[in-house]
Amino acid sequence: MWLKQMAVAMMLLGLPLIGVSAERGVAEGWDVSVRLGAELEYVELDVADESLNPLLAKLAVGAHLGYGLGVELHVAASVKDDNVSNVVLDVPQYAAAYITYADYLVQGLLLKVYLGRAEVEVDTNLNGSGSPGSQRFRDDSFGVSLEERLTRFPNMAVTAGYRRLFKDEDMKLGVISVGANYVF
Repeated sequence: MWLKQMAVAMMLLGLPLIGVSAERGVAEGWDVSVRLGAELEYVELDVADESLNPLLAKLAVGAHLGYGLGVELHVAASVKDDNVSNVVLDVPQYAAAYITYADYLVQGLLLKVYLGRAEVEVDTNLNGSGSPGSQRFRDDSFGVSLEERLTRFPNMAVTAGYRRLFKDEDMKLGVISVGANYVF
C-alpha cells in the first residue's frame, strides 16, 4: 500500500518540475550516476511531553537514474545518547530506503525529495534499570534536503536536510542532517 502512495506522491511532486529539470540538465535521460554521502544527524525524538536529541553518524549510498529520479539507502549509528528526568535514550541504529526526486532550484542548488521506508532502533533506560530496553519501529519515511555543489570540487557537495523516520500517537522521530557527498 505504501508503495502505491509513494508512486502517486512522486508523480504529483515531479510533474510540475519536469519542464524546469530538462532546461537545467537534471532530466536529460536515463543517465546513471552513483553518490556516496556522510552526514551528522541531530535526532528530534518527542515522546510524552519530553524531547530527546541523540546524535547519529549516517552513511548514504544512492544512484541517480535520470529524469530527476533516484534511489538511496541510508544507514546510521549512534554517536551520542541523550537523557532527561532519569531517562537515557539512544538510537543505536536505523536503516532507510528511499525513492528520490531531485531538481535544481537555481544554478548549483539542488532540492531533493525523499519518500520511502525506515526501521529505527530506540534504546531506553529508565532510572538505570535497563528497562524498557531496545525497541524497533517501522514506518513510512519522507523528507527534503538542499545540496550545494562546490565549485572548486565539482563532484563534491555539502548537504542539509530533514527526514521524518517514525510517527505514531505516542512518539515522533525525525532527523536534521548536515554533511557532504561525492558523485562518481
